[in-house]
Amino acid sequence: MANSKAEARTKRPKLTKRLVDRLSTTKKYGERVYCGGLPAFGVKVFPPGRKSFFVDCEPRHARRRITIGQFGPMTVDQARSAAHTTLGQRQTGGADPLDDREQRRRAGTVAEWVTEYLARIAR
Repeated sequence: MANSKAEARTKRPKLTKRLVDRLSTTKKYGERVYCGGLPAFGVKVFPPGRKSFFVDCEPRHARRRITIGQFGPMTVDQARSAAHTTLGQRQTGGADPLDDREQRRRAGTVAEWVTEYLARIAR
């Protein structure tokens, strides 16, 4: 019986291409598999076979999951490197990638800017 989360974490295998290739799931909403070498890094496996890399960050006492990329176009080593970079930014108090993404989503589109500009010059 595992008596702690740390003990359970040590039994996780390091994510490799071979391991990720063999992953599959029948769960409706997918399944997450964490890396033994970098505990906040993992891959989510979806029922159709799609696999996405992610990293867990915990800013401001709230767990946040950042999707790094999709397996196939991105290798396991590239995703691990991106996870190290993201976690390093978080540790040093750098920019939060999720906050940056939210700001880009809230920013107006070019069509909105053009409409606003044309309305201003028509006055």
